[in-house]
Amino acid sequence: MKKLWTRHINILGMSLVALLAVFAVACGSAAPAEPSNDGSSTAGDQSAPASTAAAMPVESPDVTQSVGDLRIAYASLGNDGLYPKSSNVNAGGKDIQTTMYDAIIGSDAHGVFSPDTGLAESWSMTPDALQHTINLRSGVKFHNGVEVTASDVEFSILEVMEDDSQTSFIRELTPLFESLEVPDSKTIIINCNKPCLFAPWIFSGVRGTEAMVVAKGYYEEVGESGFAKSPIASGPYKFSDQVLGSSVEVESIGEPHFRGGIPKYQTITFLGIPEETTRVANLKAGDVDIIDVSRERVDSIIKDGFNVFYKERADLMGAYFFQQWEDDSVFKDKRVREALNLAINREAILEFILAGRGDMTFYPMGSYGANSGVDLNLVTYPYEPDRAVQLLADAGYNDDSPLEVNLAIYPFGNIPEFPRIIEAIGADFETAGVKVVMQPTEYGTLREMRRAHELSNWVGPWGTTNRAAPAEILSITRALYFGEAPLTTYRNPDFDVIMNEAFGALVEDDVKGQITQMQKFLYDDFYGIPLFEVDTALATSTEITKWDLGRDSYDKNLDDLIFPSN
Repeated sequence: MKKLWTRHINILGMSLVALLAVFAVACGSAAPAEPSNDGSSTAGDQSAPASTAAAMPVESPDVTQSVGDLRIAYASLGNDGLYPKSSNVNAGGKDIQTTMYDAIIGSDAHGVFSPDTGLAESWSMTPDALQHTINLRSGVKFHNGVEVTASDVEFSILEVMEDDSQTSFIRELTPLFESLEVPDSKTIIINCNKPCLFAPWIFSGVRGTEAMVVAKGYYEEVGESGFAKSPIASGPYKFSDQVLGSSVEVESIGEPHFRGGIPKYQTITFLGIPEETTRVANLKAGDVDIIDVSRERVDSIIKDGFNVFYKERADLMGAYFFQQWEDDSVFKDKRVREALNLAINREAILEFILAGRGDMTFYPMGSYGANSGVDLNLVTYPYEPDRAVQLLADAGYNDDSPLEVNLAIYPFGNIPEFPRIIEAIGADFETAGVKVVMQPTEYGTLREMRRAHELSNWVGPWGTTNRAAPAEILSITRALYFGEAPLTTYRNPDFDVIMNEAFGALVEDDVKGQITQMQKFLYDDFYGIPLFEVDTALATSTEITKWDLGRDSYDKNLDDLIFPSN
C-alpha cells in the first residue's frame, strides 16, 4: 500500500443546529459532539459527555437471542465489493456496510455526532484546526476476535486515501493531509498542513463509508481482493455470503454490541431486484420484508395491508453534462446546456411519474440547506420548449444536423422510478429535435466511466441525499463541481476560487454567503440539469410497525430495526 497520503422527518431544526456547529470553532462554540481531551463536553455540545460506560456493550432487555431473517430488496445493489474503499453508497452499499462495520466517529439517526455509536469515545480539535485527536473505546473486537486498535484506524484511513479508492468525499481532505500519529493503541492523531475543519465529518457515520474500519492484520494477510470477497469488521453483523450484484447475507455476532445490544435478527439478507413488480410480488408472498417502492404504488400497497415508511425529501435528483469542458464536447456551448434544461417538462414528470411526492430542487443543494445559504427561490429552470428549439438552432443544430447526445439509463438507489424519469427526459429532448441515444448501464459501471473520463457527450442522471449543514453542502458540491475533484462534472476556475474561499473560511456566515454565491454561479452557467427532491418510500411487512428512517446521509437507519429497544 502506498503511503499516500422517514418515515417521519420532523426535527430539521435540531439536526441543523448540530450540524452547522462544525463551523463555529473559530467563533468560540463547539462542533457537534466534539468533547475535549479530558472527556468533558464543550459549550453547545448536543451529545452526552464521553465516558467509560459508553464503551461497554448494551444488552437489550427485549432481545436475548438473535432469531429470524430480515430480507430487504432494493432496486439495485451495484457490483462493488463489500469494503469501504469500494464504496457504493447509492445502491444500498452503506446500509449493508453499516451492519458489518463501525464508523470511527459515530452519529445518531439524524446526523448528530454521538460517542455512543462509533469506535471513538471522544475527539477534539486544536484551535487552529490543524490537528484532530481521536480517542477509541476499549474492548471492541473484530469478528475474528482481535481487538480494534488505533493501528487499524490508521490503516483504514490510509486505505480509503489511496489513488484507486472509490470513496467520494475523502478527496477534500487529501490536499490538506499531512500525517497520522498513533501515540498509543487507543489514540490516533490527524495532522493537516492547512486548517481542516471537516476532518471529523469525513470520518463520521454521517458521510459515506470513509469512516468504516477494517481489520488491518486480516486485510494484510489475505490481500485486498481476498478481503473484498470475505471482509472482517467489528459491527453487529458479520459477513456470511455474497453473489455480486444480486445478494448479500450477513449474520448476527450473537452477543451484545456497543451500538445497542444483541441484534434482533439472526441474519439480514439484501437482494437486488430491479423489477418493481417482482419486488412487490415478493413482499405480498412473504418472501421479503422490506422493499423500496415507487411513490405511485404507495396507495395500493397500503390498501393491501402493508406498511409504508417515508424519509421525507431525502433524495435529490439531477443530471450531469459529463466532460463539458472538453473542446469537442457539445455541452461546451452554454446555449446547448440551456436548451436541454428548458426542454424538460419537470412538472409533468413530478405529477405523473413521482405522484406529486416531491418538489423541484437545485441539485445538489436541497431544501434542507435553507438555513445554510441555499436560495430556495433559485431551484430550477422553466419549461420553454420553443426557446429550447431556438437555442439549438442558434447553436447550429437543425433537422438535417441535429444535436446528438448519449443518455445513461439505469436503476438508481432509492428512486425506483429512475429509469422511467430518464425515458421521459429523453422524450422531451427528442421533442426539441435532439437525437437521443439511450445507453443502458449500471451505477458502478457508469461511475467507473465517469472517473476515467469516458463519457464524452453523455448526459448522466444521478442522485444524492439532501443535506442541511454547510460542511455537508460544501462537501458534495466540491465532489461534483470542483475542477480538480476526481468525479467532477464541471470545470471553471472562477467557481473554484469561491469553493477554496469557502473551505478556508472560519466564520459561519461567510460560509453561508459563499454557498449562495456558488449556487448562483452554477445556476447562471447552466452547470447541469437540476430536477427533484423526493420522499424515499419503503414498504414493509405487517410485522414491522415502527421505523425511524432518520435523516443521516445514504443510509436508512437499520439500527432502529436491529436494536428495537434503543
